[in-house]
Amino acid sequence: MHFEFWDPADEFPDLNTYFDNNYIGKSLSQLQANYPNLVRTSSLGKTPHGRDINEVTITSNVSHWRTANKPSVKYLANMHGNEIRGRGLLMKLAHFLTKKYDSDPDVKKIMDNTVFHLIPTINPDGFASAAHSCSGVTGRYTSDGTDMNRDFPSHWMSGERLKFAVETKLVMNYAKTAPSVLGISFHD
Repeated sequence: MHFEFWDPADEFPDLNTYFDNNYIGKSLSQLQANYPNLVRTSSLGKTPHGRDINEVTITSNVSHWRTANKPSVKYLANMHGNEIRGRGLLMKLAHFLTKKYDSDPDVKKIMDNTVFHLIPTINPDGFASAAHSCSGVTGRYTSDGTDMNRDFPSHWMSGERLKFAVETKLVMNYAKTAPSVLGISFHD
């Protein structure tokens, strides 16, 4: 296996850049326009402040990903709106996979055998309120004050939850419609 260093600095902001939520949607839509056989974009739904939670599915022959008999992996980021590195990392991954598909045999092999579901920000309202700062807790929570890191059902939770944040419900519903063998949530 040959690994080549790829630095998209000329094409894409660095990991510490606070690019806005609209940029994510536009950038993913442009990837879909440029690579229609590899990329499908969608929205999980709207946040309380009307922002889309954008998702991108990336694989070869993407229009048939549900029947392709390939394992799916799901990567989420920006659960805490003020934690930006995972958000940038997933945007770079989306660009890397699509731009290298035809020129890198290792990327082609991975894409021909795996479905990637990337959600660069599951808390766009928190990100919008982070005021370009990673310090403190500004932007950490959803617009209703929920810490999403503690809002998902788990084995240690006793009793039935009566309320989940809108963003949490959208991610949970998406998990039911796009099952995966691996899921990662990136935190700073």
